[in-house]
Order: sequence, then structure tokens, then C-alpha cells
Amino acid sequence: MVANSYAAPITAPGAHAPALSTFVIGISSSALFDTRESDAYFQNHDLEKYVTYQIEREDIPFPDVTSLF
Repeated sequence: MVANSYAAPITAPGAHAPALSTFVIGISSSALFDTRESDAYFQNHDLEKYVTYQIEREDIPFPDVTSLF
């Protein structure tokens, strides 16, 4: 990151932007969980099949993640 740079926050229409003193961090779910299996299914099937796949597995926890350790 370049010193003294500021990127305007992206907000939804009508939403209020965070104050400049607010520090916001966005974290992708794939940074916290191993989503490779479900992503591979998504890449190889249509949306309807993927939604069914996700619903059938909603009670199965993601495998342990190693990306943060």
C-alpha cells in the first residue's frame, strides 16, 4: 500500500459510507475455510445443481483450515 493513499469505500446505493476514522476489514470465506470442494462443484455444474449440493451439505462443517496458521 502506498503511504498517504486513500481508496473510497464501495457502498450500496443509499448506504452510508464508513467514517474516515473507521477501519474496515473484509475477509473472504475461502480465507477462513477450505472451500475447494464446493468451488470445484460450482465450476462444473449449473446453479440449480450447486444450490441443491449446498443445501444437502449445510449441516456438514468445512474441513479445518490451514491458511491462517
